[in-house]
Formats: sequence, structure tokens, C-alpha cells
Amino acid sequence: MLDSHQWNARARAPRVTIVRLARDLGLSPATVSRALNGLGPACRLSPTTVRAIRAAARRAGYRPHPAARALQRRRTLSIGVVVPDVSNPFFAAFAAAVAETARRQDFVTLLADSAESTEREAAAVEWLRDRGVDGLLVCPVGLRAGHLLSASHAGLPVVVADRVVGQPALPGVTADHRTGGRLAADCLWAAGHRSFAVLQGLPGTLPNDERKHAFIRRLCELGLCPDHVVVAGDAFTPASGRAAAEWVLDRHPTATAWFALSNVVAMGAVAVCRARGLRLPDNLSIVAYD
Repeated sequence: MLDSHQWNARARAPRVTIVRLARDLGLSPATVSRALNGLGPACRLSPTTVRAIRAAARRAGYRPHPAARALQRRRTLSIGVVVPDVSNPFFAAFAAAVAETARRQDFVTLLADSAESTEREAAAVEWLRDRGVDGLLVCPVGLRAGHLLSASHAGLPVVVADRVVGQPALPGVTADHRTGGRLAADCLWAAGHRSFAVLQGLPGTLPNDERKHAFIRRLCELGLCPDHVVVAGDAFTPASGRAAAEWVLDRHPTATAWFALSNVVAMGAVAVCRARGLRLPDNLSIVAYD
């Protein structure tokens, strides 16, 4: 291991440049640059010359300058990732998977948390664009898309995930929210329930509204009056799940089956049920999306 004096000496050492390497080797900077960038065969450099240049670069501790390489390639080999809540296990797992996949392609990821705020999301997108990322992968809040469409129209690749937003729609990857909502309804109906509550996330977002509407529509197809379904909650957070659960238990205690529109909403609801001494599924059934 290096001690503090060695680290300080290394930090003070002048950076090895292509110009310095070329001078030491008695070659032109262009020749050294072509050899180090894999252009030897195309530029008719002999394999012996290429090997000698690379060996000298290793001995000298040469490292390409990131800014110079980015300028030369017109790429930074970086991807901007924006999620609504990095503490949510779903988005944390999403960000980790993106980072690992990017790493395998020699890209780095810059992660931003919008905290379910469109204004913060827009600011994060602008910050990432200013840093020259090669593309954006965004799990949008899902209420407005002007900042994402602006980035896309400027030529920056933008892909959305989980919540599709924007007209015309941006390229996106999302779950089949409607089928999930219908499956939840079928599951609870088959278990014999006839009074329901939906613990929703952020109203107006695609996953929230499609899951909720598909769930209620399917119950109506099965013969249930819509009045037998109550809706509570206002965010994809455990706190919203807790508040929604408290409201349903106090105002609609006859609802024996709950459909939580995300895993963290369900976590908050389950905590309230446990605190009140309810047994799941003996006293109450809960289905969670995700």
C-alpha cells in the first residue's frame, strides 16, 4: 500500500502526455496517438512500433485525459439516470441494473433523484445535459414531459421507464399495468371478497391510473357496483400507504380486500394493519403491484 508521502508525491507528479511520450520515443505525437487509440493498422504502423509505444506508455503510467478523449470522440461514455425515489427498492434495483449493464459497455452512470418532483426532475435533466451525457434513462414523475421532449428534440437519446409520458411518446419500457390490475381483481374476487379499497400512488401518472382503472373496470365486469370500491392515497411512498390504510380502516372498515398500487405503499399499509392487531390474510387481504 502507498503511504501518505507516496500518495502526495504521485498527486504532485506531472501528468504523462502523448507529447511527452512522443518526445521520449523520438516519434511524432500523431504516431503515438494513433497507436494508443487502436489506429495502428489503419495508419500502416508496424506491429513492432505499436507494441513499443504501448509498452512505453505502460511504463510511464500514461492515462488518457478524460476531457480530451471526450472532445476527440464527441462522447463522454456516460449515461444520465433519473429516478423518482432512490430509497424505493424498485427504483434502487432499477438504477443498480442500469449501472451494471452500462459498466459492461464501458459506460459510467450519473444518478439523480427527483423526489417525485417534476421541477427537480427538469433541473436534474438540465444538469446532466450540461455535463455532456451521451443519453438519458429516466423514470419520470409522469405529470409533464416538456423537458424530456426538449432534450430528445435536441438530439440527445432519451428513454423512459416504468412511467410512459409525453406526446408524441418517448421510447419507453414499462410493465403491462392494465393486465396487472385485472389480475389483482381476479385474484381477490376468486378469494370471495366483495368490498374493496385501492391504495393508490401519485394520481395522474400512467402506472397509477392504468392499474387503478383496470382493477375497478374488471370488478365491474364481474358484477360489482363501483360504489363498493374506495380509493385513498396520493403518493408512491410508505407514508401515503400508512395514511391511506388509516383512512380506509376508519371510514370504510367493511373493505376486506385492498389493492396497493406499489410495493412501498403496501409496506406502509401492512405496518398499520400490524399496529392495529389485524391478521393478514385472516382479517384482511392485500395484493400489491410490483
